[in-house]
Amino acid sequence: MVKKEVNKSKIGTVSIVLGAISFIPLIGLFTGIAAIILGIIDIKKNKSKLGIIGLVLGIIGILITIGLYLSLFYFGFVQRGGIYDELRIKMVQEQQLPNTINAIEAYNARFGKYPDKISDLKQISSDPWIYLDQLQFVKQAFNGQNESEQTYFYYENRGNTYYLFSKGVDGQPFTQDDIFPLANSTIGNIGYRHP
Repeated sequence: MVKKEVNKSKIGTVSIVLGAISFIPLIGLFTGIAAIILGIIDIKKNKSKLGIIGLVLGIIGILITIGLYLSLFYFGFVQRGGIYDELRIKMVQEQQLPNTINAIEAYNARFGKYPDKISDLKQISSDPWIYLDQLQFVKQAFNGQNESEQTYFYYENRGNTYYLFSKGVDGQPFTQDDIFPLANSTIGNIGYRHP
């Protein structure tokens, strides 16, 4: 009789343990689901309070995990101003735009001219992040639109030179929030010009 009661409480105990682990953000969703399932099984089979506790902990853990990731998503992609915009701008200035300049120069070396449109870089690279402006791409994604010319960096071919920059948060070129690549004095003889 004692052994049967120990087996009955195992499912409830495991449910509680998994429910407590579900408060850990990265694994919380999965362990929370397991805690809920085991809690329901324990409630149905054993009518135990341990199953109820595990079920409640699993639900709370899942809600905390979802809330945490939704807030990170909001502060990272939706909210304007603050540290995330500064980090995004820094990434565009120091990584994305210089990589795009490299791709444009590679296009020029391969075809003997600068691309007419920035989307022409598809001919030399399968990586869309070379020419996609992440600020515009995220904004378009929230509006339910697919990739378009509006999501690309602003690019203007001027013959032997070109302009290239991010249109910033407002999506309009030649405004105060435009983002330009950081100038590097050792960049060499290239066609990039700051407008």
